Amino acid sequence: MKNFFEKYKLFILSVICAIIFLQTLFFKMSGADESRYIFGKVSEFAFGNPDKESFIRYFTAIMELVAAVLLIPKATSWIGAILGIGLMKGAIITHLFIIGIIPQGTISIAGKDITIEGDRGYLFLLSIICFVSCASIVFIEKRKIPIIKNFFPQPLPTSNINAT
Repeated sequence: MKNFFEKYKLFILSVICAIIFLQTLFFKMSGADESRYIFGKVSEFAFGNPDKESFIRYFTAIMELVAAVLLIPKATSWIGAILGIGLMKGAIITHLFIIGIIPQGTISIAGKDITIEGDRGYLFLLSIICFVSCASIVFIEKRKIPIIKNFFPQPLPTSNINAT
């Protein structure tokens, strides 16, 4: 089992993150009440007006789609992971300081009241899982990242000569 994980760890972590991004992408793009509530609160915090939530919601959804696409090919997984870290850092900070770990309440967006009951911390948990997965991908692929690769020496080659 250890050899299986060692061989496929990058792929497994990338797929976990891509699935999370694509799952939440659907709710953001479809304008689900919970997404509108969350991004309404973010818009209210940032701009003083919850009516600008759709711009933030769509922008975030597009960035998550880009991250999901970049995570799958091995050659670009580190780029998708760096983008994913930034997105999930924003999600975690938003949960901790703006909407709460379990978002619930009512907000009025464009004259329509949106009430959510809370998700028992499910979205917060997904953002933590995705953040840790993306950080792990960056750590695994650290020698491929141009800005930081010089800080990590290449491993020494192993010799096939048997000492007798």
